[in-house]
Amino acid sequence: MSIERINMGGAEVNGKIYVVGGIHKLNTYFKLLEVYSPLSVTWTTKAE
Repeated sequence: MSIERINMGGAEVNGKIYVVGGIHKLNTYFKLLEVYSPLSVTWTTKAE
């Protein structure tokens, strides 16, 4: 993930890991949707 966070949601779909939302340690709330691809070993932001 591009930013560490807690209390986010996550799911695996078709071999990719999707992480949405969460809270940064400074109580900043995120609306990010990020996707991790184990094949390319990269995180991509899909929506803010």
